[in-house]
Amino acid sequence: MRFLVPLDGTQFSEAILEPVARAAKPLGATIELLAVRKPEQARETPSSFNYRETVPAAAPNGTRLHIPTTADLVPPPAETREQAVERAEAELRDYLVQRAHQLEGITCEVRAIIAHDAAEAIIKEAKATGADLIAMTTHGRHGISHLINGSVTEKVIRSGVAPVLVLKP
Repeated sequence: MRFLVPLDGTQFSEAILEPVARAAKPLGATIELLAVRKPEQARETPSSFNYRETVPAAAPNGTRLHIPTTADLVPPPAETREQAVERAEAELRDYLVQRAHQLEGITCEVRAIIAHDAAEAIIKEAKATGADLIAMTTHGRHGISHLINGSVTEKVIRSGVAPVLVLKP
């Protein structure tokens, strides 16, 4: 038996861990902890900003001016986009490993995914791993907030890929 538990890094989402652990332990189920981050959240890290080169120039009164070159105005990134994505995935895995250590006596796996749509990533992972249950929390938004933000939980439930245990802490 396999339980898929998506977490978003908040205590709110982590509220599902205790109930799912109580259900998984007697069944001998494996818990897969999943974290999804949008690619936009994996940003390049800029290098320090300092002026290395200047263009020789002088004011009409002869005062020397130190004007930075264009290359100095926009410093190169300290890490590339690919490195930023790799760092984000590593941070997510570290977070998930810490949560997995809290689930003593239960077999846990962790998976970090960079994707634009969290619901689609959860559904795809559930299909790929053959999850028997998806356990997650919901914010329970209504009205305008629900229209603007949508609901990851609702999309996962509507997919029908697996039964979904939903907790509203």
